[in-house]
Amino acid sequence: MMVYKITLICYFIILTIGSIYDFKYRKIPNYIHLLILCLCLFTFDIYLDGLILSIILLLLVAFTNFNIGGGDIKFIGVTGLLFGLEDTILMVILGIFVMFIYYGIDKVLRRKQVKSLPFLPFFLIGNLPILLITIKV
Repeated sequence: MMVYKITLICYFIILTIGSIYDFKYRKIPNYIHLLILCLCLFTFDIYLDGLILSIILLLLVAFTNFNIGGGDIKFIGVTGLLFGLEDTILMVILGIFVMFIYYGIDKVLRRKQVKSLPFLPFFLIGNLPILLITIKV
């Protein structure tokens, strides 16, 4: 159990670094995904069902005008391997909810059209409740 908690803390640190990078440069380096993939090996539980959401997002990008970056899709995929499908969907929904709130406030205050937003910082905020509940258990 202690190894899992340490793994989650490492995940949070990697996610924070990736979020800062995504915010500054609007891309997520591949080594961030590889670090999380390595974390999956320490938990001894890899949830293959967690890849389903990433595959769905990839198909949406390929066949529609759905606009999400490849780095975000990869990050959601490796997060799904670590947490499983249900928790990852909840994290994504919470992240999108926070992003909509930010977008609404930003639109009212600046009255400018925002072209794009980096998703990983909002995904970080969506991860917080799940991480806090999981680490506390």
